[in-house]
Amino acid sequence: MDSASVYASLPLDWPQKEIRFLEILETSPQLRCRLSKGSLLHNPKFCALSYVWGTSRDYHDIVVNDVTFSVTKSLADALSNIQIHWTQAFPDRNKTDMRVWADALCINQADNADKGYQVPLMKDIYSSAEITFCSLDEISSESNIPAAIDIISEIYSRLDQRHPITGLDAVSGILEDLPAHQFHRKVGGRTWGSDEHPIQAAQISIIDNFDTLQYWRRAWIVQELVLSKQVTMYYSTSSIRLEQFTRVVEWAKSLDQELPPETLPLGQNLLAIRLKVFKTIHEIKNLRRIYHCPCPEVHDMRFLWVQGASFRATNPKDHIYALCGITNLDIPPRYDENVSVAEVYIEFCIEQVKSFGKNSYFEPLHFLSHAGLSNGDPTKLGLPTWVPNFPACAEAYGESVNICFPHVREVKEWRDCIGRSEDISIRDRSLFTTSLHIDCISDVSPAIQEGTEIPFLRHVYKMLKDSFESSENPYRKDAHPFLKLASAFYHTRIPNQVWMSYELIRVARMFLWIHLSVLKARKWASKSYEDDCGDFPKNICFDLEQYKEAGDREEQPYFESFVRNISAKSLEGAEWSADSFNDLNHFWRGVRVARTIGNEFALVPPQAEAGDHIVLLRGYPMLPLIRKVEEHYAYIGFVGFAEEVVEKKLQDYNTGESKLEYVEIR
Repeated sequence: MDSASVYASLPLDWPQKEIRFLEILETSPQLRCRLSKGSLLHNPKFCALSYVWGTSRDYHDIVVNDVTFSVTKSLADALSNIQIHWTQAFPDRNKTDMRVWADALCINQADNADKGYQVPLMKDIYSSAEITFCSLDEISSESNIPAAIDIISEIYSRLDQRHPITGLDAVSGILEDLPAHQFHRKVGGRTWGSDEHPIQAAQISIIDNFDTLQYWRRAWIVQELVLSKQVTMYYSTSSIRLEQFTRVVEWAKSLDQELPPETLPLGQNLLAIRLKVFKTIHEIKNLRRIYHCPCPEVHDMRFLWVQGASFRATNPKDHIYALCGITNLDIPPRYDENVSVAEVYIEFCIEQVKSFGKNSYFEPLHFLSHAGLSNGDPTKLGLPTWVPNFPACAEAYGESVNICFPHVREVKEWRDCIGRSEDISIRDRSLFTTSLHIDCISDVSPAIQEGTEIPFLRHVYKMLKDSFESSENPYRKDAHPFLKLASAFYHTRIPNQVWMSYELIRVARMFLWIHLSVLKARKWASKSYEDDCGDFPKNICFDLEQYKEAGDREEQPYFESFVRNISAKSLEGAEWSADSFNDLNHFWRGVRVARTIGNEFALVPPQAEAGDHIVLLRGYPMLPLIRKVEEHYAYIGFVGFAEEVVEKKLQDYNTGESKLEYVEIR
């Protein structure tokens, strides 16, 4: 008898919503279980298991219905310890009453029909379970998880006992003398060292390590934890309830508003910072609040698909299927090998376009934010360029290429500016919509990244000079090339008195930071660069003396002040150095600077080329970059560009001077 015969002996009645349950008979010397079945229509009592599948290289044998099954170590460890936590949750019940739903065993993984039936039922399974147990990782003798749970549980206990829980003395009291633990250093892991405070250093590293668990990156975690009535997270014999963990994380986050920066001792401050960064916990908390809210008007979860870009999935199709249960998208799972990933993603996009009405918060083509050549190579999965590349985005933690400074002003969204919703359609592998041409890339720099600093700067200087020489009156403040370049970082023209504006100085100092770092390197290439480009203000402002003659007289004092602000000869002692480094780091995925045929500047993704078109697309609120390929277009990504130029093009369209183009994107 083999595993197939076990499943054959337990056929499921689909109309009755039958599923299989696992009963644990014994955990030692070998894990022995029994599979049975029951109907969700009869309100069965059971718990659900959430866990990391683990690698296919490490299998353990367990016995199910007297047949040997091979399962991953992570599942074997999860099942070996789940009874401990079930007994703690239900102390008045006998452990033999425990029945658990675990996907790897309760679904016949070799039967696509069984998977296609039970995967859509997972919404009902997790919402019907009395409790969901989350096994955070496979068991290891050098795991830091028990220590992390102990520290977080102690903080929760103190929050529960103390009033108030804010204010310097209260916060310091909550964070002092927490349980001491040894930190197990892992290869490639981050640590915080301190000879003066070794206990706090270990605590900080333990919490930091806890945030890097693969469990938090699983695509299925969103559905499993949002739908569940109760959630307990466990590792071996240690456990913590989701609401306890969430309260600690939210409390740590609230300290940003409650306490002035750096008022806590260094170790406590760093620990609080580590506690607040659990991105997944914040997201789950907010989504549970929305999903379980009794108000129907806030219960629309169709837009939750964007979470699929932040999480990893073993099967690329699960970036879609893992969220269908709470997004209410009608996409039946198709795990058959003859159904490609591209077909599943295109079906998802079609459903997205269908689901958007006039009152939708998102535009129908909002999925383009995670599509395009800028979000990974679509050919690896055979995707059209306009289809979201969820696996590649997950590797980048859901982040798209940054083409705007953060926390400055909201980027303008171009909604309902051109065309009609009826213009949007998807046929086969093509997306059709209307577009308005804005500008075209004529030149583009190397990407901002390590190793390209000198060619990047030289190319930017060249483009600024070319723009300067092409301008009728480049010394007029609204026409100066560097002003246009800085505007691309903010997506809008910098306001009046630009030469004294913080915005302009911020951009200039970011370039100055690169310039001074190159000079500090003292390599032969930087020596050549110093000979040619050592005068930084002249590189971006050009003939300073001529400006005094040709520029706006009332602007001259501000211009001279601007030049002084960007004339530093070294990063040593520069108060702005750290801020400029952080600004530069914001563009870590390789933004490039481009000059356009219209003598403007744009920030473009690394894949941009001369000849690419900046356009408006009906149904997409950002400003896209597309490339002509024979009779169709490829989608590249979106760009940073001054909105005033776009507004002028829209005026031309509204007066009939410009026309729309019906485009096909593949």
